[in-house]
Amino acid sequence: MPHWVEDLRYSVEVFTEAGSREQVLARLHDLEAARAAYAIAVPKHPDKVVMLCWKAQILRRSDRR
Repeated sequence: MPHWVEDLRYSVEVFTEAGSREQVLARLHDLEAARAAYAIAVPKHPDKVVMLCWKAQILRRSDRR
């Protein structure tokens, strides 16, 4: 596996209401870029749960303000 993949610590992911991951929208190195991607993804998926994650930790969820 290329070493640059390890640098992509942040992800924006879409989950179903049942809690299963449906899609990974982005994997990013920079937190500011990840926050921007999350902000764009939330209104595009209004009936899903969108999460901004750092490794295995959830930083933001669209169903909790």
